[in-house]
Amino acid sequence: MERIAADFGHTDKLPEIRKWYDGYRFGNKEIYNPWSVLNYFADGCEPNTYWVNTSGNSLLREMMKHSDEESWDKLQGVMQGRPIRTKIRDSFLYSEIYKSPQALYTMLVTTGYLTCQKVRRTDLGLKADLVLPNRELLSLYRIEVLERFHTDRLSTDIEDLMHAFLDGDLATAQRGLAEYLELLASSFDTGEKESFYHGFVLGMTAILVPDYEVQSNKEAGYGRFDVAVYPNEGQKVGMLFEFKTAETVDALDAKADEALAQIAARDYEATFRARARGVTTIRRYGVSFCGKHVLLKTT
Repeated sequence: MERIAADFGHTDKLPEIRKWYDGYRFGNKEIYNPWSVLNYFADGCEPNTYWVNTSGNSLLREMMKHSDEESWDKLQGVMQGRPIRTKIRDSFLYSEIYKSPQALYTMLVTTGYLTCQKVRRTDLGLKADLVLPNRELLSLYRIEVLERFHTDRLSTDIEDLMHAFLDGDLATAQRGLAEYLELLASSFDTGEKESFYHGFVLGMTAILVPDYEVQSNKEAGYGRFDVAVYPNEGQKVGMLFEFKTAETVDALDAKADEALAQIAARDYEATFRARARGVTTIRRYGVSFCGKHVLLKTT
């Protein structure tokens, strides 16, 4: 890589190339994606998702479509830098990837979407910590998260929705979240009460990675917040979400107020003070749900 960069007169680009296209592991060897590196130089050193465009990403999209909630949570977590700890299988039937999480994760490794960070041999077989190898694959996962929530019947793009939250544009955030809830959630989903709504919003925030770090159900101050969005380098706005469910639509207003009061009373903002990332603004959102109805409040 150093020789290629030197021949093209771009040794200053080595850190960027490493971030975007390095990270695959074969045994104890770490390698770059050669196709993407060559296209990077051919395209004037413009970082892009060159490799993933060669296959249309249909395999990953199909896997995500059939994954259960636990697997979906882990696939979201890997975007946040949390390894998937699982058994790697030597062989499996192709049809098993829709039924077995272990087969699903093994398939993601063998096709290059994930790579092994640590490998351990145990009496029960081979176990590994699986991670995204680089920024190129992180970008791919973001695209597939967007696809999961995409529909032509929505007037608010999910990325625009999340940036409305960051900008404090309550009207756009309220309208967009209500649209997604109305079109994508079923009465069976909303019957799960707060946990469903929590996961619903958490899934949407995944598109903010890697500019932001998203955490769920972590201890802070005098309690445990629902969702916190921390800015990474170059970003100045953070967010705290607290979710409540109401028995009736008329009770939504009071429940949203209750959620905001909880953020303040339990000092969830302590988590931002502890990180000392230069946050200049914290958006606090109290979100109440009743069936497919939602109400946002902010301070």
